Amino acid sequence: MIRVRVTNEDERPRRWNVEPYGDDFALLPNDSLTVEVESGPDVLIEVGLHPDRVGDVLWIYVDGEPAVPSDLKVNDRSVWSPQ
Repeated sequence: MIRVRVTNEDERPRRWNVEPYGDDFALLPNDSLTVEVESGPDVLIEVGLHPDRVGDVLWIYVDGEPAVPSDLKVNDRSVWSPQ
């Protein structure tokens, strides 16, 4: 199962839109929204919506363990130097 959990760790409500469903949610402070996809490996993608201090935070867990990304891209371009 693939799960995406979004937690509003801000002090104000935050809007979160789920596509391709088109559902739109207002997450109050400390609210969490979890989207589940039945098929696939046991993956949890966790997003924390923070106020300006650190920005938003993303964690990915596979079979309960944090996964280390093999690459990170912005606008389809790697932001990591080749090793």
